[in-house]
Amino acid sequence: MFGAPLLTLLGATLVDLEAKLEEFVPILTGLSKEQGKSLWAAVLTLGMFERKLVVERDVWELVAEKARNGWRGWSG
Repeated sequence: MFGAPLLTLLGATLVDLEAKLEEFVPILTGLSKEQGKSLWAAVLTLGMFERKLVVERDVWELVAEKARNGWRGWSG
């Protein structure tokens, strides 16, 4: 889920991200812990894309839209 490349790009440790996930989990009622981790990793990745890879938006935009549509499926 939180591979070394993602952790490096985010400048965070696995412990830090898992602690933040625990704060985030109450919002994710109905999701398994693995779904919560997947969602959290995807949200962080998309946030990084939107902030650090803005000039390459056309490269990752379709993937981001598919991820967002997947999240909508989990909530409904």
